[in-house]
Amino acid sequence: MRHFHESIVLNLIRDYAPISRRKLARSIGLNESTISSIVKGLVEAGLVYEDGLGKSTGGRKPRLLRLDGKRSVTVGVTIGVDKTTIALSTFAGRIFHKTQFPTHRNPESFLSQLTQEIRRVLNYVDPEKHIEGFGISLPGLVDTAQGKVIYSSNLNWRNVTIAGALIEEFGLTLGRDLFFEDDVRAAALAQVMFGDLKECRHGDAVSILINEGLGTGIIIGGQLYCGYNLGAGQFGHVSLQHTGPKCGCGNRGCWEVYCSDPATIQRYLSYLSKEEAETSRTIGMDGLIRLARQGNSKATKALLKTATYLGRGISIVINSLNPEVIVLNGYLSKAWDLIEAEVLRVVQNRALQPNLENLRIVPSSIKENSCLIGAVSLVLSKNFVIPKIA
Repeated sequence: MRHFHESIVLNLIRDYAPISRRKLARSIGLNESTISSIVKGLVEAGLVYEDGLGKSTGGRKPRLLRLDGKRSVTVGVTIGVDKTTIALSTFAGRIFHKTQFPTHRNPESFLSQLTQEIRRVLNYVDPEKHIEGFGISLPGLVDTAQGKVIYSSNLNWRNVTIAGALIEEFGLTLGRDLFFEDDVRAAALAQVMFGDLKECRHGDAVSILINEGLGTGIIIGGQLYCGYNLGAGQFGHVSLQHTGPKCGCGNRGCWEVYCSDPATIQRYLSYLSKEEAETSRTIGMDGLIRLARQGNSKATKALLKTATYLGRGISIVINSLNPEVIVLNGYLSKAWDLIEAEVLRVVQNRALQPNLENLRIVPSSIKENSCLIGAVSLVLSKNFVIPKIA
């Protein structure tokens, strides 16, 4: 029961800091002496610290509490198709160091490089600080209990165990200080911990991640839903058109082949002359969005066409799951002001009207890569997830 109350206190401090003990007591419904005892334990554990005095309401000024970002460090790793990012984070989720390196497609070579790069990053950690744990996010179907990639079409990996090398190199224990999740669900967890789904912890929501592919993280009752065989949320492989382009999954016309970043870039290149396309071959989504903001009609046209398909897929999600909130992650979220009207137009025409009542569709408010913040969140969430009490 104490763990239950500690988790609630930590969540309240994270969401409403700076906050006093009295306010915590009133919010939870416990007496101030119980709260003081809980806070004392959290301060001694280095999770919370006192940060100045608040305004007096007639008695002594209350001491205000915040999450302590000084005593522990979390290592977050997001393995991307082209680049892998390693970051160091405070307990409050603030990234203070980050490095990147190309993702080697050979698993053995990659694991060797990963352990070397993590070792280099750990040189930036003060020896007096406690390492909270390692969180790893990666694309594909992931066995989180074994730290293994079952299948990743983008990396062309099958049955690749990541955990073994990290356990051996750094003396970690899977499930205690080493955690794995696929990038889609990691991005969803980031939204629950630090983003737009903080207020939806006990509700139903969907986080859409668009990068080299497209996936959806489903949150039911404030919890990530993974499915019986860990395969829930594969809306990216719902076919919008059975005669459409072939997808990496083997089907045709999947939502992913119309809305992924490569699809949007290829769409833009198809609007150019042969010479223009050749010189623009290396353009990325950030460059494409920048061109659209500068008034480039072909870049704008490509984004709006993607927005049309995005709206169609979102309508399927709405009709299937009836969520309270849908959050968009990835480069397209940074172009939301350019595509929002078209997405909403399609959704209004295709989704069932009762399911649209009070629905919010928003771009991610997380400035950092949501998959990276999700990797960090895998570690931090063990302190914030409220345990079930019989």
